[in-house]
Amino acid sequence: LVQVLRGGSILLVQVLALTALQRAVAPARLARVMGIFWALILGAVTFGAAVTSSLIGLLGLDGTLVLMGAGPIVLVGCALPALLAVDRETMVASAALAPRIALLQRLDMFASASRRLLELVAREARDRHFAAGEPIIVKGDPADALYVLVNGTAEVRATKDGEPLRTLSAPAYFGEIGILVGVPRTAHVSAASECDCAVLEAAVLREALTDARPSSALDEEIRTRLARTDPAVSSEDAVVASA
Repeated sequence: LVQVLRGGSILLVQVLALTALQRAVAPARLARVMGIFWALILGAVTFGAAVTSSLIGLLGLDGTLVLMGAGPIVLVGCALPALLAVDRETMVASAALAPRIALLQRLDMFASASRRLLELVAREARDRHFAAGEPIIVKGDPADALYVLVNGTAEVRATKDGEPLRTLSAPAYFGEIGILVGVPRTAHVSAASECDCAVLEAAVLREALTDARPSSALDEEIRTRLARTDPAVSSEDAVVASA
């Protein structure tokens, strides 16, 4: 029974610790922090193996077990105020991101994304405001970001002065084709009214879609849009790139 409790507790603590790290640490530093985290764990295991025999000789088996059981509890107790402070900061940050996460969850691109991934995307997106008639995306420019339409409307055109192919109303997204296919912008997009967008850098989007595979519906949508705005781009290339 003690071993069952121990195993369940280890699983719980590891999940909580990893989740807390991922939420509390900036994405650019996460790899380094995780490296240090696992290095400390392995270092603690190695240190314990090295000193256990000496401790048994000094304190006896019972004394060594008491020390190794009580030691971590004391250390956690000392660190508890700092841990609670990190938890409070993380909860405040998560609450601030909640509206944007709710918006992302309504988009088919992120339908299968985990909560952690949605928090990452929401945290990395930056806000942009566009006046009515202002260009947002210019055909032929590098595909460097995804635009999530938070409010307002936008129009998509195959040519700069052509008739609108479609009008987007919030919530919606655009700009993903060039990123997924690996080509310059394939259409012109301008603000049909005053609108606000959450702009997500291409590198962050690619990382997000590594964890959340685009749906088959998105693949089909890419084919359809390319056929209307830039037929020269192979639809098969679109599917391969998004995969």
